[in-house]
Amino acid sequence: MTARGTAHLAGSLRVWRDGQILAVGLVDGAGLIRMGIAPSVDRDTPLATRLLADLSDPARGPLPAAGFVALGDVPDFRRPS
Repeated sequence: MTARGTAHLAGSLRVWRDGQILAVGLVDGAGLIRMGIAPSVDRDTPLATRLLADLSDPARGPLPAAGFVALGDVPDFRRPS
């Protein structure tokens, strides 16, 4: 990978952490972020709320302003289904 490719990749990565990496996203064009979430937090309501806020508001930075996404309500995973 060239230095330019490495810089582009680094600029496209988004990481959510809280002492450990919880989620990683790769911005892959306007309005698209490919994500992986740690299995230990796949039903974590506070993280889901944080992701929703970050991904819904282009001012928070994960996605470019022209490519923001509107997401629905975060399910409350603490309640039994």
